[in-house]
Amino acid sequence: MKIKILENTVSLEELKKVLTKHYSNKYTVQMKGKYVVSVAKTKIIGANIIPLKDAIVIKGGFPSLHIQLIFSLLFIGLGILVPLILYWFLLHKKMKKMESEVASFIKKEYSNSILNTQL
Repeated sequence: MKIKILENTVSLEELKKVLTKHYSNKYTVQMKGKYVVSVAKTKIIGANIIPLKDAIVIKGGFPSLHIQLIFSLLFIGLGILVPLILYWFLLHKKMKKMESEVASFIKKEYSNSILNTQL
């Protein structure tokens, strides 16, 4: 999900602080690389947030690089079909739910910085 914002209104550090404050009791918030904040519900279910200059991109996904690597190795070891079916039936809905939950919080928190693109 991509949320359009005014240019340079949200910084990575500020976003991480806000998410940590809001989700400290419920989820784990950590950095995933240099430019991505990860909100983890479990070790497998999470949402990755990338603040850009004019938008915030939120994607449901694996919260750690280790789990992402293991899932990639499953593709190599088991072929494409089996891991894809497992992902689709076991993880996809939970990741999308996490993505929408984080997106609704960010929209509420940064409501004055969001551009209204609907006419």
